[in-house]
Amino acid sequence: MLNGHRFLIMQNERIEISDFYLAAFAIAHGVRLVDISRREGSRRCFFILTSSGDLSEIVKRFRLENDPQVGARSFISAIKRLKSGLYDVC
Repeated sequence: MLNGHRFLIMQNERIEISDFYLAAFAIAHGVRLVDISRREGSRRCFFILTSSGDLSEIVKRFRLENDPQVGARSFISAIKRLKSGLYDVC
């Protein structure tokens, strides 16, 4: 667990996140979305992201800052991309 958010570190330096808005925030900051998956028997979807050195700082800013900064268009684009992926997978 990193700063209160649950993570599952995977092979090839990939991380699974189930928090939709944290995933969108990370993608808006340049973290690459690798895949969206759902575990068998679970209703929860996971966003698989590349694990970069900046990810822990991005999570800290998302969780601890009252008004974390992100470009509006980048954030909206990331949300649309995640929603589209959710409709395909979950």
